Amino acid sequence: NVPIVCHPGLHPRFSRDSNPIRTDLPALFPEVEFGMLNPALSHWDAASKGFGWLGVQESISDFDGRIESFRNWLLARPERSIAVVGHGEVLLKLSGIHLHHCQVLTVPRSTITEQR
Repeated sequence: NVPIVCHPGLHPRFSRDSNPIRTDLPALFPEVEFGMLNPALSHWDAASKGFGWLGVQESISDFDGRIESFRNWLLARPERSIAVVGHGEVLLKLSGIHLHHCQVLTVPRSTITEQR
């Protein structure tokens, strides 16, 4: 009975080509907690309304802030071992380690803390 959480901090850097977050994910994957996702942030017209990134390039500072928020959330989790699955650029920012496609890596908590 392991929690599976979809966290918005693991989304790659938003660009003009990013697709909207699918609204049918909870129905497709009922075992995953999608409550932290806000599909409104990636609606096609979100950027023009002053929120979200779809259709524009997310700034490096906003991307870094999103990764930092995820890092804080991750470090506050009570579990001793956590599996994180994400895109390469996110995992690089999080751990400081470049991973190859589908590579598995065990990272001590201190590595996540040191990458701040």
